[in-house]
Amino acid sequence: MSEEPGHEPGAEEPLRMPELHRRIEKILVPVDGSAGSELGIAWADLVADATGAEIIVVVAFDPPLAIRRRGILEAERLRSGMEEDARGLATEATLLFTGRGRRARGIVVRGDLRRPSCRRLRRSSST
Repeated sequence: MSEEPGHEPGAEEPLRMPELHRRIEKILVPVDGSAGSELGIAWADLVADATGAEIIVVVAFDPPLAIRRRGILEAERLRSGMEEDARGLATEATLLFTGRGRRARGIVVRGDLRRPSCRRLRRSSST
């Protein structure tokens, strides 16, 4: 309990904001083309403008292993198309940032985004 001036003994502690001694170096922005991800892009731009942080755009896609009654070639064509779309979206989002003078790169993650390793996100596979 604090004994600050004007603070009554037994009263709840006042709300305070602790000092942070770290700076934001990277901002991870998941992008899927939705209105929500566009809002995330805007917030990332605002924070990067204030901090100089690098923006890492992440686009994930999870292609099917097979398509019932269509065969392996159709599934591979679909996977290839999804990856091409994901790379295009990552490039488009990255260009939005770099066009505004921000440091940005894009990463495409194939598979479940909940399981990427930190190494996978740190790779320098820029788009």
